[in-house]
Amino acid sequence: MKTHINIYLETKKIVEKYIQTNVDKACVVLYYKYIQNKIQEEIHLTMKKYTCELCGYEYDPRVGDPDNGIEEGTDFEDLPADWTCPLCGAGKDDFEVVSDASSSEDDDWA
Repeated sequence: MKTHINIYLETKKIVEKYIQTNVDKACVVLYYKYIQNKIQEEIHLTMKKYTCELCGYEYDPRVGDPDNGIEEGTDFEDLPADWTCPLCGAGKDDFEVVSDASSSEDDDWA
């Protein structure tokens, strides 16, 4: 199964090949940006929010935890084992996945 990054890298190689052969560069660049957006949309759909069961803090991977050095786009599963809730200090074991029904579907992530 191909990962998002593998698809992105393959697409990048194809785009670079076409640019080198002087194909209509504007079309190639537009296609490349289209693929980038589709990959980001797919990543957005696979990232789940987690809520601290003790204080209600919601970890959103689209935002990360910049105050504690966690970059945006960091999935909950990829957080360091010693990461704790920024509000109450609870460990990762005290978080649960936010159900799809309770998460906001109209959030924009670009």
